[in-house]
Amino acid sequence: MRGSSLVSLRKRNPCSLGGLVGRLSNQSRPFSSKGKLSLFPTQGETESAYSFLFLHGAWEKASSWEATAKYFSAQGHNTGTLSFSGFDNSKTKSQNETTTIHGLVEEVQEATKELGPLTVLIAPCLGGFVAQKYLESWNVAALVLINSFPPNSEALLRRIAGLNEAESFDEKSLSKYGYSGIFSSLVGKPRLTIETEKLFDTSGSNFDLNSAQAHLQAPTTALAIDIFNNPVHFELNHVPTLVIRSEKDRIIEQEDVNEIIAFHQTEDAVEIKDASHLFILDNPAASVDLRKAIEEWFGRNFLTR
Repeated sequence: MRGSSLVSLRKRNPCSLGGLVGRLSNQSRPFSSKGKLSLFPTQGETESAYSFLFLHGAWEKASSWEATAKYFSAQGHNTGTLSFSGFDNSKTKSQNETTTIHGLVEEVQEATKELGPLTVLIAPCLGGFVAQKYLESWNVAALVLINSFPPNSEALLRRIAGLNEAESFDEKSLSKYGYSGIFSSLVGKPRLTIETEKLFDTSGSNFDLNSAQAHLQAPTTALAIDIFNNPVHFELNHVPTLVIRSEKDRIIEQEDVNEIIAFHQTEDAVEIKDASHLFILDNPAASVDLRKAIEEWFGRNFLTR
């Protein structure tokens, strides 16, 4: 399907998927698999056949991607943001629930069923790993990976945790991770936290850590171990794939990006200039560049010329 010319815009039909999702306008609802999908139905007179599903990464909430989801909704796509189970910091939630990669994949599968067979997965960071695991069992129309964990995240997770190859990657070795600094409000099971300077570009005068902190969360160390022990395995990926990396990402390195590009055998790769790992929270200009990159790539691959 790479490089194909497909008709992707049509007049809205109230009996179509857009009409169905429209009746669920801006609703958030839980799944049997514990995730929560927020829907943003297409706006305007034209409706794309392709829906966009935004996952979230290891350290930001799904709400971080809401503005981008709404932007593409305004461009004619049915969109949604998926909040994974097991990340919620609220004491009113089941913060001690056990979350596995298999469980997160099931949540993606349930969300794509809701949005339809022509769903484009847009997945940052840890969400990118989940999206790639999803492709072991199911298919999607296209995949956009943003500062994503690579298919084999062992080396990356060791770097994050500060563990060398001779050290075990287990609950004992990760016990030093608690609820300190910007993650001091976390509750429940031990979580894989990280330093502020690795997530954000804090040099800008407009950066507001307190505002950004409201959108932060963290995966459990148990989930990190599950990712460590279960690399992605599948045959050649025929799903059109765009790989995006931030220029100033201090978590995802070029070797991780190279692994992703080689694994998916894609030539479609973009670097977002002057962007941190969590640019979606600290750099509005980089967020605009991301939207442009996705639009240009999508237009080349899926719009009729």
